[in-house]
Amino acid sequence: MPAPGAGEGRRAGVEGRAVLQPRSRRRPRTAGRLRVRRRIAVAALGLWAAATPLGAQEASAPPSADAARWVELLRTGDALAAAEAEEALTREGWRVRPLVEQVLLESERSGAQRRALRVLAQLGDRRASTAIRRLLFGERPLREQVRLEAADALLRLGDKGGIEVLIELMQSGERGIRLGAHVVFVRHTHRDFGFRFDAPGGERAAALARLRRWWQQARADFEPVAG
Repeated sequence: MPAPGAGEGRRAGVEGRAVLQPRSRRRPRTAGRLRVRRRIAVAALGLWAAATPLGAQEASAPPSADAARWVELLRTGDALAAAEAEEALTREGWRVRPLVEQVLLESERSGAQRRALRVLAQLGDRRASTAIRRLLFGERPLREQVRLEAADALLRLGDKGGIEVLIELMQSGERGIRLGAHVVFVRHTHRDFGFRFDAPGGERAAALARLRRWWQQARADFEPVAG
């Protein structure tokens, strides 16, 4: 068989390399382009968020089409459906804050109020403190379980107003409420003062007196521990 000419040899070599070249060598180039595009998109989103007021962000990024259904389940659903609604609304992010606040302030059901408080705390939008304070310090009577959940939500949002509510609840006649208030207090202050929810009344009063003295001194500069 005659040897190929120079031109044919070059073509054969080029064709050979094209045939033998693994496809994986071309993939990093495509993957690299995708990574660059993602970085550009993330950077653009960050610049938009930094330059756009929160109110404008809410107007330009409304809740999803399913948000209203989740809010209704949060308000009226059974335990399973309401728990699913809590998770879904938390995933929605700050866009659903006004809808959840509406549930908090309009519902007469303590279960719905507590679920709304948990969602607002999970969202982490500090503007929700205003609605929580309206509920907590308003004229409408609230169950102690709701007050405990509201105090925890305030502190999780960086609002120290929840501390005084916890001090009040640690004097409750219900052991479970005293325990819950103490757990939340320790979580956000990393302080104990020797309080025991199941101790005799005199011992609890002495621990609370120490706690109040600390609070009088620390209140001005206190910042809740994230929890």
